[in-house]
Amino acid sequence: MEDEYSKAIAELNVVYPQMTEEQEKQAAAQAEAKAQAAQAAATAKAKSDALAAAQKAATDAQANLAKLQAAN
Repeated sequence: MEDEYSKAIAELNVVYPQMTEEQEKQAAAQAEAKAQAAQAAATAKAKSDALAAAQKAATDAQANLAKLQAAN
């Protein structure tokens, strides 16, 4: 049983070898870059949403001003 287990592990190591240290570094760098890109996208979306809200507030204020001026 132990021999079959060792053989199965050896076969898996051939099919799915361990990453080298360089590959691990590259994978970590890719994960970091992906995280930074996601953070940048979230920041850009938040800025875009804030700008849209400010534009809507300005439009609403202009409409209210026009109503007040028309009432007087």
